[in-house]
Amino acid sequence: MPKIKVATDFGGSSTKVIIETEAGIEAFVMASETIEVPKMMLQGYALGSGSQVNPLHSVYVSCQGKYYAVGSLAAGRFDAFRGLKKPKVDQAAIKVLGAVWVYMANHQIDQMEIDLVCCLPPGEVKQSSNFETALRKALTKFDTPSGIKAVTLDKYRCFPEGMGIFTKHAQERPEIVSQHQVATFILGFRNASLFSATGGRLDYFRSTDLGFTKIV
Repeated sequence: MPKIKVATDFGGSSTKVIIETEAGIEAFVMASETIEVPKMMLQGYALGSGSQVNPLHSVYVSCQGKYYAVGSLAAGRFDAFRGLKKPKVDQAAIKVLGAVWVYMANHQIDQMEIDLVCCLPPGEVKQSSNFETALRKALTKFDTPSGIKAVTLDKYRCFPEGMGIFTKHAQERPEIVSQHQVATFILGFRNASLFSATGGRLDYFRSTDLGFTKIV
C-alpha cells in the first residue's frame, strides 16, 4: 500500500496542499468553498476510468453520511460561499478528504496510508483531538467521483497558524524566547490570531474573525 505525507493549510481564501512521496514533492491549491449537496445532484460529476477532466475541479466527497462539493466545483456549480463565519475546523475533514482524493485520482489509487500535518487558528487548536478522531473515521471509507476510497491515517500533527514563524524566531534568538514572554500575531484573510509563549512554553491562544475581509 502506498504511503504519502500531506501538509494542509485551511486558508480562508484557499486550501493549500503539499504532498511528499518517494518520487518527490507535489503541491496544489484548492478553492476554499465547500457545500452540502444531495448525492443525486453529484452523479453527473462522476469520473470514469480514462477521464480527461481535471480532478481538482471535480471534487466531491462523502463524510458522516452526507455529500459535499469541494473547491471550484462547490463555488462554480453550486454557488457556495466561503465559510468565513464558521470555524475552520468544522470544514477541515471535508477539505482533507477532497485533497487526498485529488492525489488518488491523479495517480489512480484506491487505497493508501498518509501522515498528516495541518494548521488551525490558535483559538481552534484545542479542538484538534476531536478533529483527528472524526478524520480517522471519515478516511476509512468515503465516496468520491471515482468511487469508494479507503485511506489509513498513520501519524497526525496539528499546529497553530504562525507556529513556523515562532519556531524560526526561537531557533535564531533562543535566549529571548527562553527568558521572556513572546507573542506571535497573525493577520490572515479571515482570522486575526495571537498566541504567546512564556519561557518557551506556549500558554495562550486566541483567534477572532477580524481578518483582512473585515479590515479592508
